[in-house]
Amino acid sequence: MIAGYHKKLPADLTQDMTRARQESTQWASTEYAEALAKGDAMTAEERQKVIDQMARYTGLNKDVIDQANLRIDVPKFTHYLLLDQKCGWGG
Repeated sequence: MIAGYHKKLPADLTQDMTRARQESTQWASTEYAEALAKGDAMTAEERQKVIDQMARYTGLNKDVIDQANLRIDVPKFTHYLLLDQKCGWGG
């Protein structure tokens, strides 16, 4: 829902946030949970499908998801979701 608020989701999800919530919740409790349980036993194709879907529902870059081994905690999500909007001054 946060990614939707910041307009980081695909247009079809942004236009219907109720649908976005239902679809992402269903995916997280089935396919995503199964992928995490499978771990390293996933094929490269299965892993890529999870990365693609996770990017769709979170608004995060696929490389970030891949490097995090499909596990994104709240601080990482917050950091990377709006990374493109950070100012270039200091820090």
